[in-house]
Amino acid sequence: MQLASLALGCAFVVSLGVGEARAGSLASRREALFGDEIPVISIVSDSIGIGAGMGRLGKARHTFVRKLFDAGFVVHLNGRGFTQAADLDDEYSAAVIADNFLWKAALVMAGTNDFSLDRPLDEVIDGYGRFLDRIMGSLLYGSEGQTLVCVTPLQRFDDSRVNAEGYTLQDLRDTVRWLCEMRGLPVWEGTALLPHDPLIGLNEPSRYFHDGVHPNRRGHKILARSLADALLSYFERRPEAGAERATHVGQNPAAAPSLRGSEAPQ
Repeated sequence: MQLASLALGCAFVVSLGVGEARAGSLASRREALFGDEIPVISIVSDSIGIGAGMGRLGKARHTFVRKLFDAGFVVHLNGRGFTQAADLDDEYSAAVIADNFLWKAALVMAGTNDFSLDRPLDEVIDGYGRFLDRIMGSLLYGSEGQTLVCVTPLQRFDDSRVNAEGYTLQDLRDTVRWLCEMRGLPVWEGTALLPHDPLIGLNEPSRYFHDGVHPNRRGHKILARSLADALLSYFERRPEAGAERATHVGQNPAAAPSLRGSEAPQ
């Protein structure tokens, strides 16, 4: 899933401090909403979150995580990479989020390793569903108005390809949306957060990507601003704290039918 496809990296948690807000109107909106309080955002992401392919300097200064920090958010990045069902077995990512409720919002950004590695959608449904249920099943979830948001996979160079299991990236996005919506969770489309790149191609630098999969500096900058805007827009129109707590907590979609092609949820 696009939720964290960090197959090569080791588990770690990065905490970034509060930087000077540079996002203009975004900073003004944040201050109007939270005053002197600095909102904490927990992000579960894949190699995109740690700036894969950008080099050491790029990772330190130009990722969307750092750009959110620059916009006045405190960001806790969990780079475990739970895109793969195998990474979910130890429940590391869920434990990090479920046991730390200082955050205002947790963004679960689905990765694409499951698609690339031809993992059956049944396994994706089971692993992703258990991950969400672990967080939502916490005794503290929703008690302080936290928001758990699902973000579907970004564009890739092989977006239209059908993998060996018979599904496309759009099928994966639809599956993520279905799993989250059945739990009452908001879903943001990754392809809407970063403009379509008509020049995207494998290992070829393009407008927003440097290798057809991972965003370049421009892509990270736009992604950060889109996420910040989406977060602030959500809180500006947010219902009362806890009102949207899902009624499907504990439901495991493992028994759901396999989703293939046209059968994927719309």
